[in-house]
Amino acid sequence: MKVSHPFHLADEDDKMTMKIGALLILAGLGCFVAFNLLGSTLDAQGFLHEPFALLPLGYLLLFTGMVLTVIPLLRKGRTREQ
Repeated sequence: MKVSHPFHLADEDDKMTMKIGALLILAGLGCFVAFNLLGSTLDAQGFLHEPFALLPLGYLLLFTGMVLTVIPLLRKGRTREQ
C-alpha cells in the first residue's frame, strides 16, 4: 500500500489557489483596460457617461487575487521554517 505525503493535498490546494489568484489579478487588470478602452462620453444635456463600475470591480479583483496569491507563499515559507 502506497502512503502519500501528508502535505500532498495542501500542495495541490496551494497551486489551485495561486492559479485562481492569478486569474483574478488578470481579470482586475482587464477591468482597468476595458475602462480605458470604453472611455467616457458627454451627452447633449452635459451628463458624463463612463463605465465607472469597472474601477471598483477592478480594484476588488486585483486585491482579492493578490491575497489569494500571497497566502500560499506565506504558508509555504512558514512550513519550511518548522
